[in-house]
Amino acid sequence: MKSLAYVVSSVMTDIGVSDEKHYVRFLKWAVDGYRKMNLHGLLPTVRSIELEIDKSTNSANLPDDYIEYLKIGVCRNGYMYNFDYNSKICLPRDGESHCPCEATVIETTLNDTTGVYLDYNTTWDFYNPRVNNGIYTAGFYGGGYRIDEHSGKIIFDSYVDLDSVIMEYRSTGVSDDGTAFVPDGAIEALTAWVNYQRCTFSKDPSDRGLVQLFKANFENAAMSLNMRNNSQTPQFWTELMRSGIHQAVKR
Repeated sequence: MKSLAYVVSSVMTDIGVSDEKHYVRFLKWAVDGYRKMNLHGLLPTVRSIELEIDKSTNSANLPDDYIEYLKIGVCRNGYMYNFDYNSKICLPRDGESHCPCEATVIETTLNDTTGVYLDYNTTWDFYNPRVNNGIYTAGFYGGGYRIDEHSGKIIFDSYVDLDSVIMEYRSTGVSDDGTAFVPDGAIEALTAWVNYQRCTFSKDPSDRGLVQLFKANFENAAMSLNMRNNSQTPQFWTELMRSGIHQAVKR
């Protein structure tokens, strides 16, 4: 793993510049390229964080580096218990801080040593794992939540007696200060991207003539990275071949 600063330094070394102005510009392009590759699934970054719940609005703020969510729930005894996604939950209207609907109070006690204890007099039920709206869910049914990307919040339709929830989500992979760690296999593509942007915005005719070259270099490197990411390991093929083999009864 290398940092984005390594990518920038490599480009600056290749073209023979070392001033701070070039570094800031190249770092900005490197960050843009990293996010672009992340959004297209070439550099998938999954994070798990704890989000505080604002009990006055039944909501939690999405992180700044959020792309899309994977799981939202609580961790108990080493297992993730998901809340159920519900696209029918009404969102706050413009100018309002929370949904005007009256929330159903749901009290939960989530410290039972055997797993998860729920008040079964409420609308919450424990259920088996399943897929809901394309999202794997396992844990609680009823209640639920909805993602409001416009306001950057998770809206809960019922009051959950918790101070926080756990969220697993796809991240841009870039922190607030612009730093990120880059897999070695992506360095070639990011270096080509920075050079592509450098030549695109350059006033030097010789640089302008290299725009299509570095664009093609980036696309080819990104395609190679995608193929490597999607290739199967020898263990996968071994298990696949063995999956159809069954031991017969010994006589």
